[in-house]
Parts: sequence; structure tokens; C-alpha cells
Amino acid sequence: MKSFFVLLRKEWLEQWRTYRLLVVGVVLVVFGLLSPLIAKYTPELIKLVPEGEAIAALIPTPTALEAVAQYLKNMSQFGGILALLLTMGAVAQEKDKGTAAMMLVKPLPRLAFLAAKFAALALMFAASLALAGLACYYYTWLMFGPLDA
Repeated sequence: MKSFFVLLRKEWLEQWRTYRLLVVGVVLVVFGLLSPLIAKYTPELIKLVPEGEAIAALIPTPTALEAVAQYLKNMSQFGGILALLLTMGAVAQEKDKGTAAMMLVKPLPRLAFLAAKFAALALMFAASLALAGLACYYYTWLMFGPLDA
């Protein structure tokens, strides 16, 4: 179990030093801020299109709950794609750099090596999603007022 936490710390430091943690956090926060903005101004953007007045009349006035629903849809789609893109080469990258061979020569279980990678990525996504959710909630509150449950 001790080797798992050592490897988890190594993975977390690697994410910090390669700015992967910062980039994922910023990208998800940007999407969190864009969701209420898009929900609020979509009817007005549609009105700019020729003959968009008729289409805009069909769209209901945006609410805070619609902005949050749009955020959840964006995160379920884009967050999943981002998670796949970042995790697909995690072990292969270690193998190419030669650090996987160095780590696996030591007496540590291969399961701990893979579990630490998975846990570090899961922590990164959880922290980034929590930060993006807070940003979305705050920006929705600024644009629409408090959420009505």
C-alpha cells in the first residue's frame, strides 16, 4: 500500500510539473463559464440570422436551470472526450520515456503502478470538474440570479 501512495505522489507531481493539471482545470472552467453565457445569449444570436426572428420566438426565455442543464450536458460530452484523450497514452508515454521500465524493475506491484495512474487522473478530473461547477454556479448566479429548485 505504501508503494501506491509513493506512485500516486509521483503521478500528481508529474501532472503538476507538465502543467496538465492547470490546462485541464482551465479548459473545464472555461466550459463552465461558457454554458450560462451561451444559454443566456442564444436567442439573441439567433435573431441576428436572417429570418431568425421566427425561430427565436419559438425558443423559451432562458433560465438558470437551463444554464445548469446545459453545463451538465457539456461536461458529460466534452469531459468524457477530454478524459479519453488524456488517459489513452498514459502508460505508453511512460514506456516511451523509459520511466515505466525503471519503476517496474523495483519490487512494486504492477497493479499499484496502474492504480496510481488511474487515481491521479481521477483526482485531477474530480478537482477540475468541481472547480468548473463552482465557476458555472457563480456565473449563473451573476447572470440569472439565484437558482430556483
